[in-house]
Amino acid sequence: MLFIASCGPSITVNGIMNILKTYNIGKEVDAVFIIGGISINRINELKSLGVKVYSITSRYDDHYIADVLRENTIFVESTVLYIGSDFYVVGIGGREPLANIRAVTRIIEQLPRNKGLIMLSYYPPRKICDKTILGGRKGLQELSLFTQIHNPLIIISCESGPGLLQYNEKTVICLGTPRDKCYALVEIGKKKNKPILACLG
Repeated sequence: MLFIASCGPSITVNGIMNILKTYNIGKEVDAVFIIGGISINRINELKSLGVKVYSITSRYDDHYIADVLRENTIFVESTVLYIGSDFYVVGIGGREPLANIRAVTRIIEQLPRNKGLIMLSYYPPRKICDKTILGGRKGLQELSLFTQIHNPLIIISCESGPGLLQYNEKTVICLGTPRDKCYALVEIGKKKNKPILACLG
C-alpha cells in the first residue's frame, strides 16, 4: 500500500503527479493523508485520482472546517481506523490534541498487540523533529509519552521544520508548514521502498 501525506492547504493533484514522476514511482497512490482543512473542490480533485482521502484538522481550523472534512473525507481525528496491510491510522488533530490522545488511547487498548500504527498528528512529539526555523520546539510531551507506550511505526506531523528520520524501525516525518509544500510518500506492507520527503516550496 502506497500513501502520500501533506499539510492540507498545500496538497494538489499536480503536486502529487510531479512527485510520482520525479521519483519514478511506478505505482498508483492508494490513499492521501491530509493534515489541515482544504476546500471541497480540492478534496474532489484528489478523489478523482481514485484514492481514499483521510484527514485531521490543524490548530487553525474551526468547527466549520472540521465539518467539511468530516462530511467529505474519511475523518480520523480522535479515532483509530484500520486501513489495510495490518495497519491502523491514529488521528490526533490540532484543535484538541490532548482530548484526542485520551480518546485514541482507549481505542488502541482494545486492539491486537501486533498491530502496526500510523500516527497522523498535527503536532509532533516533543524533541522528535519538532524544531522550528527559529530554534523553538513545537512538540508535545504528551505525544512523546504516547509514542513511548504505543510505539507507532510511522509518525507524520506538521508545524515544525520539514524532516525525515528513521530509527529503531520507526519512520518520523514532519511535513513543515503549508508554505513548504512538502509531500511524503510512504509504502507499507511486506515489500516496501524507503519513504520519500519532497518539498516544492
